[in-house]
Amino acid sequence: MVLLNLVLNARDAMEAGGEIRIVAGNRRLQGERDGLVGDFAAISVIDTGTGIDAEVLPRIFEPFFTTKGFGKGTGLGLSQVYGFARQSNGGIWVDSEPGKGTCMTLCIPLPANGEEQSRWNSSSV
Repeated sequence: MVLLNLVLNARDAMEAGGEIRIVAGNRRLQGERDGLVGDFAAISVIDTGTGIDAEVLPRIFEPFFTTKGFGKGTGLGLSQVYGFARQSNGGIWVDSEPGKGTCMTLCIPLPANGEEQSRWNSSSV
């Protein structure tokens, strides 16, 4: 759902066409983004769309906020992405330049070595 919402927003930012790239990998954070520290899985959705104006950027994760015309969006997609990121103890960051496009990067923590395996071996599952 998160990836779908990011891609749909990227698509909608390119009414005249363009390119969407999805890049995934691991990233080590040292507190430079929202104070997060540790190893994270990072997924970036990069578009060559219209970009986001600086005065709009602080509001894009607000529920029901949209820059789309009437009937073209609910304003819930990015707020859901933000909610997922925060509930996962991660973050979502946006780098955008009007006229050049946007990069949205979702980072969610990777489990500590062996943590995930032991959770799945638990008898409570």
